[in-house]
Amino acid sequence: MKLKKQISDPRELLADKLNKVGVDVQKAFFIALDAGRNLVDKEYLIDLGLRGEQLNVVENLVKNFYWGD
Repeated sequence: MKLKKQISDPRELLADKLNKVGVDVQKAFFIALDAGRNLVDKEYLIDLGLRGEQLNVVENLVKNFYWGD
């Protein structure tokens, strides 16, 4: 019997990436959920308290999520 490759929800993958770059678990979860609803932009991230380099990294991760990367 061949095992099927486990497919993860893209939002879970995004939340994991966000957590790995220093976003706390709860914020990463909210960002990923809202990204799945196409609600995340730079203002949203700033309102969550992201600043500086972390803001830039998270913004790029979200953009990649929207582009399907």
